[in-house]
Amino acid sequence: MKNLIFIIMLILLSWNCSDNLLSDYNYNAESTETQSINLTTQTILILNNNNGNVTITGSDTTSNIIYTIKKRVESKRSENDAQTHLSDININIEQTSGTVKFDVNHPQNDNRNYQINFEVVLPNNFSFNINNGNGNITLISITKSTDINLGNGNLTAELVLPDSSNIALAV
Repeated sequence: MKNLIFIIMLILLSWNCSDNLLSDYNYNAESTETQSINLTTQTILILNNNNGNVTITGSDTTSNIIYTIKKRVESKRSENDAQTHLSDININIEQTSGTVKFDVNHPQNDNRNYQINFEVVLPNNFSFNINNGNGNITLISITKSTDINLGNGNLTAELVLPDSSNIALAV
């Protein structure tokens, strides 16, 4: 009986170890693009991201939005698998008369990890709303109102606010 218990424990232990090896994302692929959006009457940025870091920088020398998006896919299978699934990351950019909106979509629960990092430089007259599930948010030289929803990650901010401004943080 002791031998049977010992054998079962060895089987479970070896199964657990091999499962951990298979769960590592050993392969990855990345792509980066930088573009500009010409603005007309827009003064609000909305950015919805599931997983990745977001950096927003206010600028008094730009009249457009300049953004860099770095897409990353981590795979358990192969580097080719990660490269193939970069195209599964869809970023919809919608412009209306008042807003510029970024919406990120990618598969969920397909044994891959998807990460989308944003670096956005925008005019100082912009307000913005950021919804980020996992990742850090960094705000640099921000002068307008901000609405941030952050699931997991750190928020770092360098704000340039008028004397009459209030800051409220909720956890």
